[in-house]
Amino acid sequence: MDKCNHTYKPLDSQVTKYYGDNSVHSEVVEATFYCEKCLDIVTKRKVIEEW
Repeated sequence: MDKCNHTYKPLDSQVTKYYGDNSVHSEVVEATFYCEKCLDIVTKRKVIEEW
């Protein structure tokens, strides 16, 4: 079987926002991607915090 040179396309994404009592604001960004050739699925997550 040949190795795939992944070509990822976005499948789904979500942004969740949190607000705290001490003025902390954070967002969680999650995105799911899939490879068109081998159907490999990858999920990426990033947390952004502002004080």
